[in-house]
Amino acid sequence: MAATGPQVSLTDLPDLSQKQMAFHDSTWFRTHGLDKSLPRPDQVRARCPASDPLRPRSVVKFEEFELAVKFGKHVTTYEAVCLRTVKQMLSNKVPVPEVYGWMVDDKQSICGHLRLIFQALRSARQDPSMQFIGSLSNGPSRDRVLDLQRSSGPWPTVARFHNWLSWLWRRHAPGPDAIADLWRQLLNDSSPIVLTHGDVHQSNIIVSATSPAHLLAIIDWEQSGWYPTYWEYCKTVHTVAEYDEWRSARWIDSVFTPHPDAEEAFDLYTGAIGP
Repeated sequence: MAATGPQVSLTDLPDLSQKQMAFHDSTWFRTHGLDKSLPRPDQVRARCPASDPLRPRSVVKFEEFELAVKFGKHVTTYEAVCLRTVKQMLSNKVPVPEVYGWMVDDKQSICGHLRLIFQALRSARQDPSMQFIGSLSNGPSRDRVLDLQRSSGPWPTVARFHNWLSWLWRRHAPGPDAIADLWRQLLNDSSPIVLTHGDVHQSNIIVSATSPAHLLAIIDWEQSGWYPTYWEYCKTVHTVAEYDEWRSARWIDSVFTPHPDAEEAFDLYTGAIGP
């Protein structure tokens, strides 16, 4: 017996690759007008409470527009296409919400561009005859994590820099040399020395105000210099709270290669060195 029921035509499905889609035949556009626009990703983020890493998706209400926007790292256009197809073909049998459209957050493309930029920055190398950790011109470190220290470089080797960090947090204790440092082994003395921005905070990343957003500039290079390859990642994580989406949604990890061992040591040292 031949199967009966609506037939799904692949050619009629919305294009999943589109970053923006508006279904003008939907109830919302028929009610509010075809000239109306759905909320942009930045408007959705502005209404969202601080991101919770245990809740990778959320719903934000725009009551003035009679809209509920589902968003998050794991929300996909595929789900929207499925909902629209079921609504159109089986709405009298399968109750599902109506989809009015979608917008793909530009943050992923921005992070991809940032990764390429910092890969290019890392390609710069020091003169092999003069390796050091410190400012660009072989001066003391200008990193604010370290600038309260009297002896802030430059250091002639990565190992000397790591030994200095290890000594800092123990120096005020009685008999500091007798205190075992279990974190020192987490820092790789063979780490390459690379050109480092030193303050890759969201406020220092300038993107266009128009959509689709694109990266315009990276500013505030006053802490830049030559540091071990893990330093940029650790500093970037250090500048934001754990609940911040830049960190909790792992956007930082999509820009820089994570260094969990170095991060553990970095957190201990920077939290304990003090003035």
